[in-house]
Amino acid sequence: MVKEVKSFDITGLAKDENKVENGVWMDHGALKLLVAHYKCKKYDAFMTKANKKHRRRFKSADLDEETKTTMRIGISRFLLLDWKNLTMGETDAEGNPIFIDYSEQQALDYLIEYDEFFEMVAEDAADNDEYRKDCEKEDQGNL
Repeated sequence: MVKEVKSFDITGLAKDENKVENGVWMDHGALKLLVAHYKCKKYDAFMTKANKKHRRRFKSADLDEETKTTMRIGISRFLLLDWKNLTMGETDAEGNPIFIDYSEQQALDYLIEYDEFFEMVAEDAADNDEYRKDCEKEDQGNL
């Protein structure tokens, strides 16, 4: 009889470098956001240069306004890479939604204007599970 031993495979924590750097599509209902991980090289370098003391703090409640502004600029340049289905609630003559094309400047404008959007993207960028390598082996006894 083989005794079942619970274990934790540390390799399950490895991130997919392509996902980290090039982003993954995050699902927010109709809204889809292509978001790179906050540890991507370009964002990390930007934050290190811009503001070393805050580069690892990601909860907006803990941040001063200067740091939030720095983060918003970095997020618009290096983390929020695209979106789908974003509108301002306007429709065309046939009643179809008018979608907003992605641009870095438009992303920055929305990150500044809408705190919840900033928090949504920041949380997506810090969601480690979305950036993990796809593991073919099953966890052995993990809860």
